Amino acid sequence: VLSLASSRVNNINKDGGIIKIYPNPNQGEFTLNFTSNTTEQAFVTITNMLGEKVKELVISTNKTFDLKLDEPAGVYLISAPTSDGKYSGKVTITK
Repeated sequence: VLSLASSRVNNINKDGGIIKIYPNPNQGEFTLNFTSNTTEQAFVTITNMLGEKVKELVISTNKTFDLKLDEPAGVYLISAPTSDGKYSGKVTITK
């Protein structure tokens, strides 16, 4: 369950790791951080609520990554499979 309070950090636990998305909600610019037991490349997919891919990227776990998502206001799903398991979360864009 994610809190949608302004400038809140959303931590989602997953099998020894955490995904942080902040600030959330935002205006299309936010930071991702996948905390994992191992440092590796994670293939991140961001989809809209219709299941359409809006962005794909590769980032390293255990590092912060600043992201700009130039999409309409709405809720977007973030998923990233790693050797620790599949991380997933939601980000809300309010323009």
